[in-house]
Amino acid sequence: SDETSHETVAASLDYKPVFPRILQWVVAVLTPFVLLAAAVRLVASSAVLWFIYHIPGFPADPAGFTRGDRVLYGSYGVDYLNNFAPSKYLSQVQTDEGPLFTANEVSHMADVKSLVHLCYLLGVIALVLLLISFIILRKTYPGGVRRGLFAGSIVTFAVLLICAAVALVGWEEFFVGFHQFFFSHGNWQFAWDDSLIRLYPPQYWVIAAGILGGL
Repeated sequence: SDETSHETVAASLDYKPVFPRILQWVVAVLTPFVLLAAAVRLVASSAVLWFIYHIPGFPADPAGFTRGDRVLYGSYGVDYLNNFAPSKYLSQVQTDEGPLFTANEVSHMADVKSLVHLCYLLGVIALVLLLISFIILRKTYPGGVRRGLFAGSIVTFAVLLICAAVALVGWEEFFVGFHQFFFSHGNWQFAWDDSLIRLYPPQYWVIAAGILGGL
């Protein structure tokens, strides 16, 4: 009957398939991981390192590294985070005074490298799952990709605001808490005249965090 046909059409219009909606949430949840991994890769680069060192007012090294020294030696640390070289890549870096990094510094950089590579791996996995979800959604649920990305952008923005608020309230507590969580065995504390502190002082990480959040 006409009434039955009308009800069938109305039910079809109101029907929202479950699987595409799940994929829509997958897009929303994974979008921050992809954005974070991409931003970390951009920040962990020699170009950003050079940019930070050349910001007017960036503090000089009281122990004697020139800006050129920092660009040279700092690039070793950044390159190490992105390559697949073993830890001796850093332990063999020499200055006129001997090895640039102590064994404890090299050990910490190895831990940081593991964390960065895990971030990259999760980002790649998330990107692959996103692309698969995009393909399925485009074929089965018109508008699903757009809604999923919109929700993902909201999730990303919310996480960013929370992290920014915590960091602004107490940057030192945020920095220490981050290291205590990811490097619980405690090889992340160094003297002010250690190379890691001279190359990457606290101001470096404040600026890098700002660039990361901006990206």
